[in-house]
Amino acid sequence: MNFLSLPMRMSKLSKIFINFSALALAFSRDGKEIICGGSDSTVYIYDRDRDQRTLKVPVRKDSQVTDVNAVGFLDENLFYSGSDDACIRVWDRRCLNENNPEASGRVEIYFTSH
Repeated sequence: MNFLSLPMRMSKLSKIFINFSALALAFSRDGKEIICGGSDSTVYIYDRDRDQRTLKVPVRKDSQVTDVNAVGFLDENLFYSGSDDACIRVWDRRCLNENNPEASGRVEIYFTSH
């Protein structure tokens, strides 16, 4: 990534993402990809070599907005997300359709006060 052009990119992004926050960020093991969880209920994967987003996955299909607070790569095909809706989701790129994403696995954790 050319860091000299970062201010220009940030100014372009700020026009696109109004009220957007990147809440979680992780690198792939080989350092070629970055995964990001956002305040817009979406996981993004960015290819550093190609300098472009390669995947955009909304974690919810309904209109509820939830922050994606945890993301990471498990291997080159599997990644996970954790969000404020108390779900940890495991995603498999080999069978993921960006237009209609379905998590490969899901763990729901509910916390209650005593």
